[in-house]
Amino acid sequence: LSGSFLGPFLLGLWNRRTGKAAAWAGMVTGFSTAVVLNLLPIPPLDGGRIAVSLLPDRLAWQFARLEPFGFPILLVLLFTGILGEILWPLIVGFRYLLSTVFGF
Repeated sequence: LSGSFLGPFLLGLWNRRTGKAAAWAGMVTGFSTAVVLNLLPIPPLDGGRIAVSLLPDRLAWQFARLEPFGFPILLVLLFTGILGEILWPLIVGFRYLLSTVFGF
């Protein structure tokens, strides 16, 4: 989480020209990306653990067996561009929810 707050500083988003708005936008985008990525239903991620807990026992056991392959699956999705296609609408929706609730 600290990376989301330091990211805009390291990327140079916080300066006199762009101001606080760009820095906050960068932090919100970084935070939103981390939240949405972590909630994907791929077994080593938290979303996969939630899926296992919600599935019936037999399906949960079969789904949990995918855990050793979860990281390679995530890498394949990342390098083929499919991960971005999945994540971007969710990130935009989560950012909209945050801006609606907190008014920024």
